[in-house]
Amino acid sequence: LTMMEPLIYPKDEREFKKRFAPGDWSSDHQKHNVWQSEGCKLREPCLSSEYAESGLGDIVPKVWFTQKFIPTFCENVIPHRFVLPVSEKQHLDRALPGFYPLIIDDLVDGPDA
Repeated sequence: LTMMEPLIYPKDEREFKKRFAPGDWSSDHQKHNVWQSEGCKLREPCLSSEYAESGLGDIVPKVWFTQKFIPTFCENVIPHRFVLPVSEKQHLDRALPGFYPLIIDDLVDGPDA
């Protein structure tokens, strides 16, 4: 996810879980602040409302969904995955996370750039 604000890797495992981040916390990643250099992966949708607004149920083949809950202790939660709209206006209308032009630039550059 490309963002305009600095994204700092959590300082410990407790903070990592509090952000409801995907994957596992790593002290090596924390030392090198991996999220700032490589970005943070979006988490899978947990709530049925997140799944519905993500657009993942509308694509073929359909993305499998298992409902989970977000614990009440979580704050500043990492956004969930979504299907990128074809226009910036749709992106803004749906109030999706990220800055559309930077997301498009990242897609054009590819993962190896």
